[in-house]
Amino acid sequence: MRLALGCAAVALTDGARPLAWDGAGAHHAADAVEHIRTGEVRCEDPRCPVRQVVAVPLGDGTLAAYGPPVTRDVLGDVARLLAPERRPRPPVSEQRTRPPGRPPERTPIRPPGRPAAGAEVIPAAVGGVIRFVRRSDVRYAEAHGDYARLYTQAGSHLVRVSLAALEEAWGDAGFVRIHRSHLVALAHVDEMVLDHGRCTLRVGGARLTVSRRNTGALRDRLVRNVRPGPL
Repeated sequence: MRLALGCAAVALTDGARPLAWDGAGAHHAADAVEHIRTGEVRCEDPRCPVRQVVAVPLGDGTLAAYGPPVTRDVLGDVARLLAPERRPRPPVSEQRTRPPGRPPERTPIRPPGRPAAGAEVIPAAVGGVIRFVRRSDVRYAEAHGDYARLYTQAGSHLVRVSLAALEEAWGDAGFVRIHRSHLVALAHVDEMVLDHGRCTLRVGGARLTVSRRNTGALRDRLVRNVRPGPL
């Protein structure tokens, strides 16, 4: 998690005492609850990278990240994804109306990290809100461990889906894996640059590197998709 967030350290508390710490500045671990309460980290060591703290609720405790790259919105996305899913129990009346001896109907369970094939909308957690991101709005997706971050014109959204699962589900919709870390929507590619064997794509305001083994096939596919307009 710390590596995915790009921060100096991550701490977990139960609200009263620290439970876990990972990263630099481990000498601050005992004061994690105080950091969360005050929003400040005091350290006499000028080389200590643990300075700023952002915290959000996680279950009955608190999740905190130390370091400028992390914002409350991003950490809220992570906490939302880590929270266990709770399924409502069926009403008692429905349980009683089932014919005797007949097993309860079961909803097919999708393996974790696999969106519905061809899904046009995918839910993304943003703090305490779940947003529904349209596939057609996604310019590219970036791997974040077992999750993926979707980039649209409006911003980015962390989803509980692996990049490999997105590649499989959205391949027929024009999404192509250009690198182990990136999946790109061909419809949003603005420019392809070849420079001394190195290939990059411009997608919106982002520059994405294409792996060497994917360059040839991607170039052919992009050119093949171009249709001449009226003269």
